[in-house]
Amino acid sequence: MLKLKEFLKGCCLILWLVLSSMPQCHGTHVLAVLPSVWKSHYLFGYHLLEQMVQQRNYSVTLVSPYKGGGREKSSTEMDDPRFKEIQIDGLLENWTEMGLSFDIEEMYSKSVLEHFTRLMYATTSNTDALLQSPKVRELLHSQQQFDLLVVDLFLSDALMGLSFFYQIPTVVISPSGSNTWLNQRFGNSQNAALDPSNFLAYSKHMTLWQRSVNTLMVMFEKLTYSFFHMISQQVVYTKHFEPLCQNSPWCYSLPDHKDLIQNLSLALINTHPVLQYPRAFLPNMLTIAGVHLKNDNDNELVLPTHLKEFIEEAVQGVVYISFGANVYDFPQEKIELFLDVFETLPNMRFIVKYDEDEPLEMTLNVSSKVMVQNWWPQQAILAHNNVKLFISSCGFMSVTEAINFVKPILAIPITPEQHVLARNLQEQGSAFILNYNDLSYDQLLFAINETLTNTKKYHDSLSVLKSQLTEDILGLKPMDKVINAIEMTLTTKGLKYLKTHSHHLNFWSSILMDVMLILLFGLLAILAIPFLLTSCILRKSYQNQSTTNLTMLKNQIRYQRQVNDFLSNCSNPKHRHANESGEDLSLKTVRRSSSNSDLQRKRLSSACSHSSSCFYCSSGSSSAPGTPLTRESPSFSKSLESNDTQ
Repeated sequence: MLKLKEFLKGCCLILWLVLSSMPQCHGTHVLAVLPSVWKSHYLFGYHLLEQMVQQRNYSVTLVSPYKGGGREKSSTEMDDPRFKEIQIDGLLENWTEMGLSFDIEEMYSKSVLEHFTRLMYATTSNTDALLQSPKVRELLHSQQQFDLLVVDLFLSDALMGLSFFYQIPTVVISPSGSNTWLNQRFGNSQNAALDPSNFLAYSKHMTLWQRSVNTLMVMFEKLTYSFFHMISQQVVYTKHFEPLCQNSPWCYSLPDHKDLIQNLSLALINTHPVLQYPRAFLPNMLTIAGVHLKNDNDNELVLPTHLKEFIEEAVQGVVYISFGANVYDFPQEKIELFLDVFETLPNMRFIVKYDEDEPLEMTLNVSSKVMVQNWWPQQAILAHNNVKLFISSCGFMSVTEAINFVKPILAIPITPEQHVLARNLQEQGSAFILNYNDLSYDQLLFAINETLTNTKKYHDSLSVLKSQLTEDILGLKPMDKVINAIEMTLTTKGLKYLKTHSHHLNFWSSILMDVMLILLFGLLAILAIPFLLTSCILRKSYQNQSTTNLTMLKNQIRYQRQVNDFLSNCSNPKHRHANESGEDLSLKTVRRSSSNSDLQRKRLSSACSHSSSCFYCSSGSSSAPGTPLTRESPSFSKSLESNDTQ
């Protein structure tokens, strides 16, 4: 009996040690915040969290503008105590009040910069509204503790204060793929020559002009994010978490908002090289496209009875039409255009996803072949064999589902990233593109017929893409990668060994502006030193030449002055009288000046204006005028010497 008790104690001890060493597999509480008003973002995060609850028995508290996973859920699922939803009202209305509408015409009317600016204002306003919601305030003041924060951090950086408040690591999800701000927060490098901005409809093969525009756009995104958006997020963060810090005994001071970047542990990005193109990501940034896909064995792929009958009774098949979860106010002329095409195809049926009830009366004439509703089980519809074509705007989740269920796509893209995705599919032979602005009856009818006629070509291309999408190089399914990464995050308390060291660099250092300045100064020094040396040499040579020229000029001036003095003496009466009285001396001087006296008198006579009265001129008045007197003349030099002697 004693041995049995000791054995049971030993078993209990071993069981306790095993359970205590596996906190990530049991009793893990996850706080998820999905503030985005885009319903597709909510659906992506909802399915991810739902799989975490089902596969690892996590408990999840989800805060978002929506509820119920975008569908009618059974009472069993709604009452599941492991999954709790807190719906925040008013975020969608606040979004539209900030000037961001889901109307297609308004989307096209706004420029990129206007949309970008309004986006920053709206996200900051919604983040503030979410944190000051009474439901969120009640949650923050409760004693409930969490082990992990899962957040959609699209321009909602103030929500990182939750990770500081609960002292937990953060997992960021990005339902719309990678973007400049996500890369900047995680310190992931982004090359503007290779990675187009999400606000530009550029493919990976950019021209010189496109690369120039893309570089300016990426710089604009980073500058506005760092020096405009982050300031407003800092204000929201301080407003809501400073009082919480003051009331918490463990919080001595609220850290700067930028320091919370250390709590970012993992990024789960809804992208894949099949959808976009290969990009460079850090080890703690995982691509998980396809994580929301349903299996054929899932009950959610089972269609409602009335919908299944509608699809199976179509003679030539069904065309499914959806332009996204948040597209409202589709222009009436476009709706009429689609209905006219529907009437032209009598043996086909159409399922239309549309969020407004006003245009439903327009479908009365074709009600037997058209079903319109604001929500459909999209994956279940695409999984049916009698669905022949998917007309879509080419969102990430819709394209992933179309590839998974091998459905040809007639793409009518609206946003820039949808244009890029549609063009990529067209290049691979999986989609046919129509321009929304140029959409006409003939174009739409031709595109539908062309796609249905060449079904085999599209199916072959889509089958290749499906194998590339679903088969991971490591043999892991997307959801397996997510679960393993989250468990590693909990075990290592934040995956610190996978984080980059680039966060100590400021914005200017991260773009190598300081290095560029040093290189620029170095280049200027290399060019300036030879220039300065050459300038000094030339200046010295010029100074020497100037000195020589100045000496010559002084000599010329001195000679000219002597000439002037000589000519002045010729015209002076006193000097003339002296010449008459000293005739013998002057004659001796003249005789001594040159042996060729006749030639000298001719030159002096031509240079003197008083030849009739001058002694030297009168002596040769009978001679003809000679050449002008110059300083180079030997007679002139000797005359000057004679004048100096006198």
